[in-house]
Amino acid sequence: MKSCLIKLGTLTLLLLLGGCSSTLKPTTLKEDGYFDTSSTLRPEGVIIEQPFKPEYRKMLYVKTGDEKNERYKEFYLTSFKNMNAFDKVVDQSELESLVIEQGLTDKVSNISDKIGLHHLQKEMGSFLVVEPYVEWNGGYDYVANLKAYDPESGKVVLHIEKEAFNWAGLDDPLFYPLLNGFVEWTRGEKISTKLHPTRSNLNSDRFYVVINKEPRSSGVLCLIPMRSFNHITKLHAFQC
Repeated sequence: MKSCLIKLGTLTLLLLLGGCSSTLKPTTLKEDGYFDTSSTLRPEGVIIEQPFKPEYRKMLYVKTGDEKNERYKEFYLTSFKNMNAFDKVVDQSELESLVIEQGLTDKVSNISDKIGLHHLQKEMGSFLVVEPYVEWNGGYDYVANLKAYDPESGKVVLHIEKEAFNWAGLDDPLFYPLLNGFVEWTRGEKISTKLHPTRSNLNSDRFYVVINKEPRSSGVLCLIPMRSFNHITKLHAFQC
């Protein structure tokens, strides 16, 4: 049985680039001021939501870490820039250049931890740090979150999370809902959430969807419980 599902290899960010359509493709906001997505955060996905301070708008530091895939870093950096919510959006290399240009190397030894960023805030003034994170939970299941903190206090001021199934890419179901929640937060709006009854309706099981694409098939959808799918080695064992 031919399927939209692809075989996963080792756990790397390259897994995000698979699927039946593209993932990690930056886009601009729609006319309504949000990223185009049909998905919304769940109520439990808004973990911390402190008020957004106007002084944060001076600069946003997108802290993705050197170990992350370049396409992953560029996706988030471009997405945050496209929000037009900050005077400046920088990555690690750009922030290091700012430290050097402003002659702060003697006062700020590094920008890789909260202590170093706290010292930088004392010299440069208020700004915001955001740390995107994505994790593969096995199969085609992913969870991502955005965590923003104030370097002055070191406290997290925003933490939002979203889970999604990588059937046809992850931008729509995973990344854009998180980014829209962030946009709402920067505007002082309540982050939009929506209940999703799927789990309760299916007795708390999560299901993978497989489309039979054989020429003679009717295109019937197969719903395979996660607990079964994790033990499947040959998808063609399931006949739709």
